[in-house]
Amino acid sequence: MIKRKKRKKKSIDTSEEISLTDLDLNKTEVEKFMANFEAICSICSEIKDKNTGFYWDYYVPFYTSLNDEGFLETFSYLMFYSTDEKYVHQWIENNPTEIDKFYSWVKNYEWK
Repeated sequence: MIKRKKRKKKSIDTSEEISLTDLDLNKTEVEKFMANFEAICSICSEIKDKNTGFYWDYYVPFYTSLNDEGFLETFSYLMFYSTDEKYVHQWIENNPTEIDKFYSWVKNYEWK
């Protein structure tokens, strides 16, 4: 009989992972999302030339442009609009011009 060595589990349980923004208890969920999204866009911008494929060629330019054009805040609040958070609904109500600008940018965005 052959004895096999037990291998250590190499995978990480993602339910136990936290982001750096989770450590800031004073931030709203939208602010945490914005910080994480901005970090992802920054990383993608740095490494996009080394990667190819549908997502890299299609989605990464859109989301990095969204961030670069200053629409991250509007995008983030729109993402959280379906929640029951009053501050989100208040932001949406108080910023119709920003929302219109964002939708105009999306409509006119030239997909690559």
